[in-house]
Amino acid sequence: MRRMSKAILGAIVLAFLIGCATVPTMEKPVEKSRDFNKPFKEVWSSTIEGLTRSGELISFTEKESGLIVIEKDLSGNEISSLATNAPALTIWHRGKVKASIFIKPISETSTRVFANVNLSGIGVTFLQQYSQEFMLNSNGTIERNYLNLVDSLISSGRQYEAFEKDYVKNEGAKPSLGIAVKDLTPEVALAVDIPMGKGVLVTQVKKDSPAFKAEIKPGDVIILFNGNEVRSVKELSEVVKNMGIGKEVEVRIIRKGETKLMKIVMEQ
Repeated sequence: MRRMSKAILGAIVLAFLIGCATVPTMEKPVEKSRDFNKPFKEVWSSTIEGLTRSGELISFTEKESGLIVIEKDLSGNEISSLATNAPALTIWHRGKVKASIFIKPISETSTRVFANVNLSGIGVTFLQQYSQEFMLNSNGTIERNYLNLVDSLISSGRQYEAFEKDYVKNEGAKPSLGIAVKDLTPEVALAVDIPMGKGVLVTQVKKDSPAFKAEIKPGDVIILFNGNEVRSVKELSEVVKNMGIGKEVEVRIIRKGETKLMKIVMEQ
């Protein structure tokens, strides 16, 4: 009788766990768009520049359609806090976010920004032995964060521009390459066959800048600057700021697996 009671109790517990495979939540409406009283051109440029500065990995852009695609990896701990339908009692290993930001003009002076997120996670549930991938529903946190970021970039754009002008005015002429760079991720380092901790990835090149004139392009990896090995964005910034205006500098890059030597004339 006692053994039977334990078996029944075990069956009840198992049925309860199966019934709790997903935890029901009160879903709030997800904000997926926001309007801005700015023309399309200003919203587009502010968003691209701001996302690059903040270290987001932009995998695709198409200005004609107003599309920006961002991809990023998630740790296992982040998944449960970002999804509404994450299975309960799951050990999450890792996840991935693919966000599509659409920027559409409403009129000549106003623009609407949409944020659409695809979220996935790899983990093992209580009743499984092997990991599997789950397609998850975003709870709106990621969309809201991106819309807030765009909002802050647009509202602070003019302030940032004024700050840069004041800085140059007060501190004197500063050398600039006219590029945006980021430290290499393991995926990018593997793709270009470069050891981690060696080189920085060029993500954007400003038109008519010293880098633009030297034909440096997004996707290039800078490994040597003026004879100095480049291992991080911080190291490159330190070397650049000590260069004199008008000085010609040799820059060694890797482009599509091929090493190239470029020459840049430093400008303000």
